[in-house]
Amino acid sequence: MARFYTPQLERIDYVPKKDGKGTRRVWESDAIRNLWAASITTIAGTQSGWSGDNDWTKKQYVLAAEETAKATAWDKGTISLPDKTISLEDNDTWCDHVMALGDKRTSFARELGSSVHDAIEKYFTWRAGQSQAPAVDKSIKPYLYAIDEFAKKYSIKANPSDLAHKIVVREAPAGGNRDFLGQGFGLNHLVLDWKTQSVKTKYPKFKYNYCLQLAAYWAAGGKVGDIAIVILDTSKHEEYTRENLPKIHWKVFDKKETELYYEEFLQTAYLYYRSRDFDIDALRKAFA
Repeated sequence: MARFYTPQLERIDYVPKKDGKGTRRVWESDAIRNLWAASITTIAGTQSGWSGDNDWTKKQYVLAAEETAKATAWDKGTISLPDKTISLEDNDTWCDHVMALGDKRTSFARELGSSVHDAIEKYFTWRAGQSQAPAVDKSIKPYLYAIDEFAKKYSIKANPSDLAHKIVVREAPAGGNRDFLGQGFGLNHLVLDWKTQSVKTKYPKFKYNYCLQLAAYWAAGGKVGDIAIVILDTSKHEEYTRENLPKIHWKVFDKKETELYYEEFLQTAYLYYRSRDFDIDALRKAFA
């Protein structure tokens, strides 16, 4: 879902319906008309298919279809398959059934990622002495235990005023919410982004769009310091306990890499707006 920001950095997810009855999701046409900039993640996300990304979302719908076996007319009444829902629905109804299950699979992953991000923000606010210890759901606690060990090992500390900080890349333009600015890995100025990922192979995917996104955060902060991506493995979410913590993978990028990714982000932003008929000059002027 595309997200947009006003020049005042208000994020717009919904707008009023024409008839005044409720709201609807924001459309690109709304952003074009009102000179709203796309979010950094929306622009970077147009490149999410690069670098071996298998399009995880599509896979969830394929798996949903596999879980919801469809019986043909000559099968009726006699089929028995373990762990599957046998459907005698017409094609449209069956497709709706599969889509609903696919939505459920993807929304769980998104909600888990959001919950972990929220807990991490509360953890670093607490570590900085700005709040009480975070109260989180039992299923999220193993991630915090893992982060606590990781943060202590690599001396990761946040600047409390820069947690979940609204930012803008005026050159693009694009708005966003930077997760973390602080210190760590022996670096005094670190822009870091936390990601959740189900890691099924030896190494995680430091996806191309992750790198574009983080380079944009770095540029919005004056192109100072270094960037790093930290990935928490969610592949065994149901099995994690205090004694069995999720694995954490991380990567720090050098200055040259960061600069190249930022150049790519600007090109991606230009093509995003150009291909959708935004008035780029007027948009840049609004965000100047």
